[in-house]
Amino acid sequence: MAENGTGTLEAIGIEIAKVFQPLQERVEAGEIILLLAELGIEFPESLANDASFQTATTGVADKVNEMATLVKALIDAIKAEDYTLASEKSIALIQLIAGMADDIKTIADAIDANKPYAGITNTELDDFVANLAKNLIDYLVVNYLQSAIPLFAIFLEFFGLIEETEENVGSTNPLLPPYTKKNLRLDRIPTFLESPAKLAKELYDWGDTDFTGEKLFRMLEKLLNAMGLPAVFDNSGAQPELDVLMATIEPRTNLTPKGIALTIHETLGSSISQTITQDQWSLEVGMEANLGVGAGVTIQPNGNIELEPPAAASTTIEGKAFVKWVAKDSVTNLPLLLIGDRDESRLEAKEISALLEINFIWNGSKATGTVTTEAEIKEGKLVIKPGSPDGFLAKVLPPEGFTVDFNILIGLNSEKGFYFNGSGTIEFNIPVSISLGPIEIQNLKVALTPGSDFKIGLGADIKALLGPFTAVVQGIGMNNTLSFPEDRKGNLGPVNLAIGFKPPTGIGLSLDAGVVKGGGFLLLDFEKGEYAGAIELYFEGLFGFSAIGIINTKFPDGSEGFSLLLLINVTFDTPIALGFNFYLTGIGGLIGLHRTISTTALQKGVQDGSVDNIMFPENVIANITKIISDLQAIFPIKQDQFVLGIMARITWNTPAILTVEAGLVIEFPNPVTIAIIGVIRCALPTPDDAVIELNVAFIGIIDFENEMLSFDASIFDSRILTITLEGDMALRISWGSQPDFLVSVGGFHPTYTPPAHLNLPVMKRITVNILSGNPSLVLTTYFAVTTNTIQFGAAADFVYKFSEFKATAHLGFDVLIQFSPFYFIASISARAAITAGSTDICSIDLEFTLEGPTPWHVYGYGSFKIWFVKIKVKFDETWGETRTNSLPSTAVLPLLLDELQKSTNWKTSAISGLPELVTLAGYAVPENEVFVKPDGSLEVDQMVVPLNLTMQKFGNYVPADISKVTIKSIIIGAETFTGGDLATLLNSFAPAAYKEMEDDDRLTSPAYENQQSGSRLSITDDMIFDYGINRLVQYETILSDFEELELGLISETPGFFKPFISGGDVGRCALSSIVKNNTVKASATAFVSQEPYVVVSKNNMTNIDSEGMVFASRSEADEYMKTVLKTDPAKKGKIQLSPAFQMA
Repeated sequence: MAENGTGTLEAIGIEIAKVFQPLQERVEAGEIILLLAELGIEFPESLANDASFQTATTGVADKVNEMATLVKALIDAIKAEDYTLASEKSIALIQLIAGMADDIKTIADAIDANKPYAGITNTELDDFVANLAKNLIDYLVVNYLQSAIPLFAIFLEFFGLIEETEENVGSTNPLLPPYTKKNLRLDRIPTFLESPAKLAKELYDWGDTDFTGEKLFRMLEKLLNAMGLPAVFDNSGAQPELDVLMATIEPRTNLTPKGIALTIHETLGSSISQTITQDQWSLEVGMEANLGVGAGVTIQPNGNIELEPPAAASTTIEGKAFVKWVAKDSVTNLPLLLIGDRDESRLEAKEISALLEINFIWNGSKATGTVTTEAEIKEGKLVIKPGSPDGFLAKVLPPEGFTVDFNILIGLNSEKGFYFNGSGTIEFNIPVSISLGPIEIQNLKVALTPGSDFKIGLGADIKALLGPFTAVVQGIGMNNTLSFPEDRKGNLGPVNLAIGFKPPTGIGLSLDAGVVKGGGFLLLDFEKGEYAGAIELYFEGLFGFSAIGIINTKFPDGSEGFSLLLLINVTFDTPIALGFNFYLTGIGGLIGLHRTISTTALQKGVQDGSVDNIMFPENVIANITKIISDLQAIFPIKQDQFVLGIMARITWNTPAILTVEAGLVIEFPNPVTIAIIGVIRCALPTPDDAVIELNVAFIGIIDFENEMLSFDASIFDSRILTITLEGDMALRISWGSQPDFLVSVGGFHPTYTPPAHLNLPVMKRITVNILSGNPSLVLTTYFAVTTNTIQFGAAADFVYKFSEFKATAHLGFDVLIQFSPFYFIASISARAAITAGSTDICSIDLEFTLEGPTPWHVYGYGSFKIWFVKIKVKFDETWGETRTNSLPSTAVLPLLLDELQKSTNWKTSAISGLPELVTLAGYAVPENEVFVKPDGSLEVDQMVVPLNLTMQKFGNYVPADISKVTIKSIIIGAETFTGGDLATLLNSFAPAAYKEMEDDDRLTSPAYENQQSGSRLSITDDMIFDYGINRLVQYETILSDFEELELGLISETPGFFKPFISGGDVGRCALSSIVKNNTVKASATAFVSQEPYVVVSKNNMTNIDSEGMVFASRSEADEYMKTVLKTDPAKKGKIQLSPAFQMA
């Protein structure tokens, strides 16, 4: 059971690291000699100062630290569903744990190399050194279990899987102190599983003539005390005994075979109980009866159990004894995670309980009773989410999966039999294909509804061939009810089964009469308010027509509403010539009312083929269930959104060796999304005799709400002769608040995680299956370009199975590269092995990293194994000329000045942000001058270099003249504006274009960051311009009555109009600032600002800057940290970059 708040995988990984953590802590605290003493020998302190011993112990501590890092990387890979990386990290973790014994052996070798030790014989030393690795690992694991889960550790000790023995008892040699030896006895597991009686005999002499009870009672005392039950072992009398609550357990050595007896030594009245409570579970043991002194039970190894009446039995004794176990998180009150990971597919419950209850009656001469067992789950929840696109669940379940809430109780009584109760409904589909003559069962649907009556719904989708007709009946079946009558007299013994008819939820009919083919389908779901229908007609030699419609009268939240989705396609038997040997063979359209486009489902549909059910679906009636399911997933209901689409099928050549099905789908009004959907099929030399088949599904989306252009493509059902091809491609271009770019064919470098906002699915490598079956040979490759990196790699895997053996071979590489200056780093792996089952008989492994070329540097290891002998060699070599691959230089300042002198980069901006109520016309702006509006300010902007940031590079060049640019002041006329008068303007810049970055930074840093690009004057009243200020207002007045009277041209100064501003129409209109300031309605638009960064101490995550400096971008924070390290190198490794929200 996973710890609440933590998934199962995370919990296991964290606990593995905790096992070895004390070893690292002892080494770092200088207590390694003390640790060795706890294992049997107290070595002199001089050993701790030995260089080889220090190297060995430090190396092991580093491996423990590496283990924690690997565990975190494995957890991250699993959460990201990067199963290739997860597999690599798992193997690395297993290898690290498996190699821990070899690493500990280096400590043993260092100890042995420093012998002799005064007071320790060679025999004692040799035994210690030979068993150090096993004894140390056993010691760490046992200590962990005893501290982390002590009760579980005692249970393991009770069953002999943990063994503690006292060694060097009474030793007078200070170098051989008394100690407790702790061993894992995993070798006893087969005995425990095969013959528990044999293990009990080995541990406690149970079933042996030497049985005295002492070993068993000592262990029971320890176990019961740990469980919170008072138990006292007494060995002072003639024979040992164990007092537990109000009973005594003692051996019965007069029996054959020897056994034990539990006897009540105090009269028990009414009820007693004892409860053991832990954070996540409780155990209650109780009894309700009146029992006299002397009542008990005798147990023997041969299974013989006898009840012993009390010394002075009354006429009748009646009561019950029970044991109840309840699992419930009483600390956090969160559900218990039973199976799976949080936020993924899982089974959880608020409370789980199990009950064993014995009711008994003693009438003076005969004992009778009943036994009841119950298991109950309260507030259970089953959450199923589809896995990878080609997984079974992904095909069976809807894209969003489903959640089932339930309560369930299952019981068995020795007299009344089985009983059941609960609530909740579990539904699932089972895709099948069962042919019964002209009838085929295509899909089974099972619905389980527990309760006082257990309801079982069974439905099936059936296809029948009736001459020229094909009929499809959906959901027809039976509704069955299982009930449990109180008198236990049902038609099935204690159970009653009622069977009823389940009417179909859909019915379809198709006709194949040669010249005319077609059919129709109707689906009715009154409970969901969903109705679907389809019609398909084909007139041979003329055209084909199909239409699919879905109507919903309820929205997903259950409210009343209306939604429509209609898909229409027409195909032509006689193509329409378009020229250049292209032909139009089909057209189609789509309309959706109160529907939206699910871009995630569309991208998934490219990978799993669902797009085919939008683009001219074939055999509509026969495949209607899948088609409707895909349409509902891709175009789900959304109120006040509409979808329109047009489609066309175009072929090239006769017969058609190239077919393109393409569609344009638009969603509006808010958001507006444009999608181009298509499938390309190529068959050479002809479709009927194809030796080359290439099929590519693609989807291109312009998402204006998320400000992103995406393109996804997937190769499917493709081959060259017998060689199959598959793989995915993706392109992402985002703008706005999160600008980014990447393109990939076949995925990414294993250490690279695409940004989450790009919404990339898990991509399949470009895969070429050269040989399928046995043997198999598979080639995979990928290529990717991001703003910071170029990545590519390939791998070849060969498998051949023969008899019980398997031969495998692997060769692969992953490369990260930059061109100016040229530099690359490549990780290369190779392996060849012959295995029997999961055991390597012989193997050769090579893993290394090569980087260069100036100089070349290679490091890694090679290993050879045959049977149980393994040789591993590590290497780290550097060669070649070391020279600085400096970039060519270029002058940056002229480019910047040129931009600043462009009038297009000097703009006026409205400070108030209000709409313009007055248009100034008739004013010609001179060339290279800027017109500033009365309510505006002046700003200057450019996109050549980021301001206030030290440039280490300029694209593929080194700045020859400047490294940092800052706007300190803006001069307008006689006025100079500085400091607080200047507001910062931000634009997106790619950090990799201006900063030198490590390989890890290239893979993890953002593609673009907002950096200062210019300034805006934040004070407008003090700006003095050369002209255009306080222009004279002139207007002509003509008085017209009976005779026109021209009053002439009247001039007014600006001050004349000021009294009229606040009370006039402009001041009182809905757009004025006063009205807006009195409006409390919030804006409907939400803005996400760029993540600010800080430089913090690794120890406590506090800001190292005394004034609490926070930086607007990661690059600015990185530059500050480098400045700090340059000033104070001692802080290296003690400070780090961190998003501001993580700061303590």
